[in-house]
Amino acid sequence: MKDKCDVCGKESEVHVACSAAGAISFAYCDDCATSGREPYFAIVASLCGIDSMKEVADWYKSIVHVTLTAEGKTEEELFEDVAVLESAYNATMEKLML
Repeated sequence: MKDKCDVCGKESEVHVACSAAGAISFAYCDDCATSGREPYFAIVASLCGIDSMKEVADWYKSIVHVTLTAEGKTEEELFEDVAVLESAYNATMEKLML
């Protein structure tokens, strides 16, 4: 099926598959599927509650690194984005608890 890849955004033939980042499926073009990349936002969300790569499972580290390389991001930038997401989540939950 021709559509937009959820990982790189390229319009091409895509295949929907389960993500390694969690219990969700995304559309992957052939390049992203064969490289092992995941959508950056999914990587960020999957690492909520984790402070560093030391806490990431060994099998998942290669997936994180191939995604970071493709996005031109560092581990430091990744965990800054994780902190932003956690902060936004916590703020939303605090509002809901009132």
